Amino acid sequence: MICHQCGVCCTQISISSPIHIYHPEGKPAGLKCAWLNKNNLRDLFDSPFRPEICSSFKADEMFCGSNKEEAERNIIWLESATK
Repeated sequence: MICHQCGVCCTQISISSPIHIYHPEGKPAGLKCAWLNKNNLRDLFDSPFRPEICSSFKADEMFCGSNKEEAERNIIWLESATK
């Protein structure tokens, strides 16, 4: 599956590990990652500072659905189910 580039995974997923200078304590779910630019692309994408969780997350219909609204619903559910 090709990423929708909607930014939902970079907003709705919590990250407990530090993310370089902008999120030294990690990032809570619902907070847009500071590394996400205005086009919902990750400025950190090819950086060695990119967290492992971000590198390992792959667009998949199960998570991303067919559009941003489905992605948001699926990922918010997944985040709450795995707390």
